[in-house]
Amino acid sequence: WTLWYDARDATIKKAFSIKNTNSGIWKEKTILLQDAFFNNRGESNADICIRTNGNGIAIFHLIELNKKD
Repeated sequence: WTLWYDARDATIKKAFSIKNTNSGIWKEKTILLQDAFFNNRGESNADICIRTNGNGIAIFHLIELNKKD
């Protein structure tokens, strides 16, 4: 799956991709989006979206966003 976001230079920009490995272990990913714009310009006016890269099943527990001062 891939996380996409609304960036200053693109309405939909790839943040990162993850390949599911069926390990049964929860994964945590922390990233810094230097160019996040978040002006509701993405799909269905979203600031972020997750798209599958195949037909696997992924369960998400939490997506947390923090604005850096």
